[in-house]
Amino acid sequence: RLVEGFTLERYAAATGQPVADLLTRLQPFVDQRLLHANPNRVRATERGYRYLDEILQEFLPEAVTSEDPEKPRPD
Repeated sequence: RLVEGFTLERYAAATGQPVADLLTRLQPFVDQRLLHANPNRVRATERGYRYLDEILQEFLPEAVTSEDPEKPRPD
C-alpha cells in the first residue's frame, strides 16, 4: 500500500478514465473522513488507512468482488 496515495494524473494515465468520475465515486469516503482528496492527490486518512481494503473493493470490477475466495474454481 502506498501511504502517500496516488496522483490524479497517474490515475488518469493508468486507467484512461476521467478524473471527474473518480472524484464523484470517492466523495462518500471523503465525507466520512476515510480519504483525503485535493486537486492533485488522493490518499487515505489515518482512520481510512485501517479500512483501505474495504474502500478499494468498491473500485474493483464486480466479478472480482463477488467471487468467494474459498469456493473451488471449475477446471
